[in-house]
Formats: sequence, C-alpha cells, structure tokens
Amino acid sequence: MKKLLPLLLLLALLSCSDKEKPDYNIQITAVKQAFEQKKIDPLQPYLAIGYTIKGLPEGLEALAIPQILQQVPAPIKYEIKSEAKEEMGTRVKALFYYADGKPKNVDFLIAGDGKILELNIMNDAKIDATSGK
Repeated sequence: MKKLLPLLLLLALLSCSDKEKPDYNIQITAVKQAFEQKKIDPLQPYLAIGYTIKGLPEGLEALAIPQILQQVPAPIKYEIKSEAKEEMGTRVKALFYYADGKPKNVDFLIAGDGKILELNIMNDAKIDATSGK
C-alpha cells in the first residue's frame, strides 16, 4: 500500500499537467476555414486587437487579409509542428498542406487568452495595399 500511494499521486499530477496544455487547433482550424470560405468571419473571434502579419507594414492587416484569403488557396489539412513559449504568448509553427502536395510553413503567436497576435500566413501572396481590393 505504501508503494501504491506515491504511484497514484504521480499519476494524478501527470493527468493534471496534461489538462493545462492549451489546444491551438481551434485557432488554426479557424484560419483554415477562413481560407475555405474566402472570408475573415471564422477567424475574426480569434484575432487580437492590433494583430500583425509578418511582411506587412503595421496597420495594413485589415486591408490585406481579404486579398490574402482570395489569393492563397485553402489548405486541405494542417499539422502543428512545434509550440514554444515567448514573452507575449506561444509561438505555434505549423505546415499547411495544399492540393498540389506542397506544404507551406506558417506560424502564429497566440496570447494566453487564445487571441492571435501574429498571423504569419502570407508566404507567396502578393498584396496590393494601395487599391483596397
């Protein structure tokens, strides 16, 4: 019985630590759905105020995201490759897989409240920040 108690305590602690790990599939699925629908609506609840997109001048995100969603094909699936804590949140790196078979690296910085601070999805998209179309 004395050996069983420490084992049970260890198992209880391990099960608690598993529950504390956030699941970022919700945010990444919302990104995938935004590409599928070619609209920002599925993604909007997960975007932090002032979110950024790597490669864009700050403040142009709202203008650029509709173009990105139109120009970049929808991924058919994704795979989370890594998660790393940073000062502002957790950096989630993933691969988006497309119908042409070529995966593309994307990454997101997700705050503790689940909001996306960085939406780094541009890759090959060309953005015309002057036309608004």
